[in-house]
Amino acid sequence: MDYPNQQRLKLWARARLVDRDQDPEQIAKLQDPSCDARVERAIVLTIEAFDWNCPQHITPRFSAAEVERMIAPLREENRALKAQLDLTAARPD
Repeated sequence: MDYPNQQRLKLWARARLVDRDQDPEQIAKLQDPSCDARVERAIVLTIEAFDWNCPQHITPRFSAAEVERMIAPLREENRALKAQLDLTAARPD
């Protein structure tokens, strides 16, 4: 799901549960060497079809970091305008 760009990819797949005892080679491929946790089982998905949804009914959503980047120029403009008003107010007539 990509809320900001109103895109969603739908996947149709068949799922297969794989236990360590059943297919140790497959499970070994999933092991992260930097992690001490032991992979015990996996769900292997075989993709059979996909479809990009129509964006019409996907509400755009943004993370806090994305919103902050978008409004940063507005904050700066607001700061500059306030500074300008402060200078105007401080001048004697």
